[in-house]
Amino acid sequence: MPDDVLVMILARMPIKDAVVTGNLSKRWRHLWRNLTRLDFDGTEVLEKVAKDDIVCDLEREKYINRVYDVINCYSHPRVQVFRICFDLDSNYSEYIDEWIQFALDKKVE
Repeated sequence: MPDDVLVMILARMPIKDAVVTGNLSKRWRHLWRNLTRLDFDGTEVLEKVAKDDIVCDLEREKYINRVYDVINCYSHPRVQVFRICFDLDSNYSEYIDEWIQFALDKKVE
């Protein structure tokens, strides 16, 4: 199958799952980097941990690390959609500012 078709398949998955497909084979390892839609939707996790502050803090750190891992390895020159959806307050403004800069650098449409 051509890489373009594989990228189309990956585009239909949540970003977390698309990145994990890189473990399938060497050929798949970097295909997710060609996705132009980066949607980091953490609402499902938030719903599960909302009542436990300790677990919520741990999940928040995992979420932040996941976003950083993806944007630090991302190689496509443009992004069509860049969406962050998680419970982050002003204590996380430094991270949010860096993600906004990433979006600007990638000319998010």
